[in-house]
Amino acid sequence: MLTAMTLALGVLLSAPPENPSEKPSTVHEARPAPVSADGVSAILEAAHDHPIVGLGERHHMVSAHEFLRRLVRDPRFPSAFQDIVVEFGNPRYQGVMDRYIAGESVPAEELRLAWRNTTQLLVWDSPLYEQFFTTVRDVNRTLPADKRLRVLLGDPPIDWEAIQRPEDFPRDSLRRDPETFRLIEKEVLSQGRRALVIIGNAHLLRRSPLGGFQPLPLEKAGLAEALAQRYPGKAFLVWTVAGAGSEFASRVARWRPGTLVRLAGTSLGAESSSLLLGRLKIMRMVDGKRVPMTLRPEDCPPLEEQVDAVLYLGTSDKTAEAPPEVYRDEAYVAELRRRAAILHEVFGMDQTPEIDELVKAAKKTPRRSR
Repeated sequence: MLTAMTLALGVLLSAPPENPSEKPSTVHEARPAPVSADGVSAILEAAHDHPIVGLGERHHMVSAHEFLRRLVRDPRFPSAFQDIVVEFGNPRYQGVMDRYIAGESVPAEELRLAWRNTTQLLVWDSPLYEQFFTTVRDVNRTLPADKRLRVLLGDPPIDWEAIQRPEDFPRDSLRRDPETFRLIEKEVLSQGRRALVIIGNAHLLRRSPLGGFQPLPLEKAGLAEALAQRYPGKAFLVWTVAGAGSEFASRVARWRPGTLVRLAGTSLGAESSSLLLGRLKIMRMVDGKRVPMTLRPEDCPPLEEQVDAVLYLGTSDKTAEAPPEVYRDEAYVAELRRRAAILHEVFGMDQTPEIDELVKAAKKTPRRSR
């Protein structure tokens, strides 16, 4: 499921004028094949010398969340990390989440505001996100107070009650990564703590297609680029591959699910990062005009410059979508429609048809007998 913001970023991206002298080199010396490792162990080991480990989250994908829960439940996890930063939560509800993660009783209707009232519509309605928070809560119940994990909510702190018109939408929230970066800098790095950062793959690229793979100012940079600029060498970034639809997935289909490979200095790391991006179009200035162009492999930096490792989770593309009762809630659906109308004006993309389809499907699904 794609949000308006995801579509705005991923379908047609703006890039600077082409400069042949700045194209990434595609010539590499002979290199060894990558060595595979168990993904859970490799991520925990990476935390020994990297205070930030970024792990790509595949939205709604069951295999990705099964791995996340297995990682957090590993008895070594609390020694590797103190914090977990997630993009699927609004920091305005940090206090609510703190109480829940600490084991206190929090009403469901209050807790779910943390992931429903974000800048994103529909994305976090999947039960996988509530299950993740519950997993951390369950782990904390087994730990002494000084070892308990903290979950930090990393989306911009948007207040939907204050947004009644498109012009009320905070322009700072158009770019989500700077908010996540500020949170990590303030709550993790400046405190000498270590965090697992769970966020969509695209946020983990050290050089973004949005800037034509050229450096962007810190206030416009993606999360990984901002970390690389301000804290070089402090973040270990893991791109997650799952399902069978991409060129990269077909390349690694023989890997065992749960395998992680480091890319630096390997033959795989030397290949173009177009393997991750697929056939991506950008808008480039040519003779003073914006022209759509498909990125070629030689236009993209090597894999090893973009991320540090690849985690393979198998060919399953099974997703866990929101249960029908979510979209039978008339008050919630009305609020989704209101927000969609506002975001349509802000981003130019209308999610109302998607909401309509979800409501229609929910009405057709038989209600569970009690």
